[in-house]
Amino acid sequence: MYAPRVRSRPDLSVYLSPQRPTPGERLHARVVLTSRSETPYDLIEVTLVGRESRYEHTSGSGDDRTSHYHRREVMRLRARFDAGVLAPGTSERMVTFDIPRDAPPAYKSRLASISYTLGVRVHIPWWPDRQAAYTVPVETPPEGPGRPRPQLFTTLRGEQRDDTPVLELSLEGDRLAIGGQLAGAVAITGLGNKRVRRVELACVTVETPLVKSSTGTTDVDHRTWVLHKGTPADGASIPFRLAIPKDLAPTFRSPYIRVTHAIEARAVVALGSDIVLRVPAVALRSKGTKEASVVPLLGSARHATVWQAALREVQKLRLSGLRDLRYDAEHGVGSFACHEVSVVLAEEEGAARKRRTQRSSLVSADDTGPCVTAELSWPALGLDLRVAERRWTDFGKPHAALDRSLHRRFTVRAREPEQAASLLTPALRDALFAFDEAGLDDERVVVLRRGGVYREASLVRFVREVHRLASVVAPLLAGIAPPSAFAADADAWRALSRAHGARLRPGDFALVDWSMRGVPLVLTHRWEDGTPVSSELSTTLPEGVDTDAWRDALGKAVRGTGFVHRGRVGATLPSLARPDTLLGTAEAFATCVTRLSGADMAPYR
Repeated sequence: MYAPRVRSRPDLSVYLSPQRPTPGERLHARVVLTSRSETPYDLIEVTLVGRESRYEHTSGSGDDRTSHYHRREVMRLRARFDAGVLAPGTSERMVTFDIPRDAPPAYKSRLASISYTLGVRVHIPWWPDRQAAYTVPVETPPEGPGRPRPQLFTTLRGEQRDDTPVLELSLEGDRLAIGGQLAGAVAITGLGNKRVRRVELACVTVETPLVKSSTGTTDVDHRTWVLHKGTPADGASIPFRLAIPKDLAPTFRSPYIRVTHAIEARAVVALGSDIVLRVPAVALRSKGTKEASVVPLLGSARHATVWQAALREVQKLRLSGLRDLRYDAEHGVGSFACHEVSVVLAEEEGAARKRRTQRSSLVSADDTGPCVTAELSWPALGLDLRVAERRWTDFGKPHAALDRSLHRRFTVRAREPEQAASLLTPALRDALFAFDEAGLDDERVVVLRRGGVYREASLVRFVREVHRLASVVAPLLAGIAPPSAFAADADAWRALSRAHGARLRPGDFALVDWSMRGVPLVLTHRWEDGTPVSSELSTTLPEGVDTDAWRDALGKAVRGTGFVHRGRVGATLPSLARPDTLLGTAEAFATCVTRLSGADMAPYR
């Protein structure tokens, strides 16, 4: 006897790649159909639909209320598979959709909604269709972390503080990496007899309608953390490091809404008005690891006045060579110049000394307490010099040309110790010994004194010691002995640099910042065991040129080996230790560059 087969609906699964697509990205959907019997179908239809809505107003009569919304379709994409038969078992269909670049991310608030749905429908003749809908979490594209931008904010609006409490907020940056961390600190000054219940920090999502609506700009989401319970000490810094929620909406704009963010610090005052400070921020999906940054120090409002008063006292002393003395209250740094030395002063936590590779390699960052630092800088010397605080792992005997007491405290490295000795004099040694830590290289001296800025007199003493150090360093920079390989012709090299407006680095006799025939040139030397073994003459490589042709032509023009490296093109030559051998080579080099610039389509820059 014939038994008719029972028709069945297939099981349905969908796999997305990527699972969280971004606008402008291609979405691949793998539709998996599992059938228990042969199942004919008229059509398999896959659709990707994006919809946006925003509250407009509420109408009604009596107790009846109706909410009205602006509505639109962000997109509607469709793929179809013609009629066929599903055999028992598993079969797959692949679908690809290109998400528009201007599509906003998925979003949900009590006033607005942006959603994306992938729908699959299998049309089965004379049988209920199999259909299902899947949410597609479209996200904003990830952005680079960008450069750190430490921020400092305050409720103070005037130049002087009255009896109104002042709330200060410092942040390591105003870019909130969703799923990352936010670091900073809060401080309250001038509370008087006010009692604080708690100090809070909130990340606020703000929604602004861009269409007609009875609700204007609205806070639609608060993520709140309690930083401190009770009344904090006056002017005390309350540090924090908080996790930004992974489900926080990003900052974006669509035709209907604009979503922005703010960081809000609040002191909840008992029997009084809260003290509130709200600052704008940007929430984004970040790719990569952000660079370590420094959270600006906070505390009593007296902190800035101590700096300003101390520097005013220093100004009154009329110290020799000192000029351009100033204090940047926003960034918390002082600065001045002494002869050819530039000086930057700051108060920092110990960990903040790691923010510059050069600084962390010269002074220790082990001490996490506050300290006052100074960085003295000048044009590079070319000595291959490094002087750093000696650690127990440092070994080596002092060179006879160097001061023994200097070597007992510091590890000293230089290409030619005899040459470095003309800079590392007893006077410089004594000036460095005045600080708790110090370090020196070809371009800077970094010194620090442990302990923060507490009293005006101690800061004045620190600035005077830094000025003394700058006054010692400045004349020594001009009196550095030439490298031994260039000593016989040192005067000729100096005359050559003056004649061509070049800067002669005293440590290695490199010629920088000069030109010939309008072509900017740099001459450097490669050293081995204190001896120049070759010289390199180079210029900036123009954009859009044939790099191989330039390299080969310049190498041939000066009878050297051409090279291209880090945006520069030039030639490696036997050591040009004598200045009279340089001019002819530089002339041939510049002439070749001029010819190549005229022959190439791109202009020389």
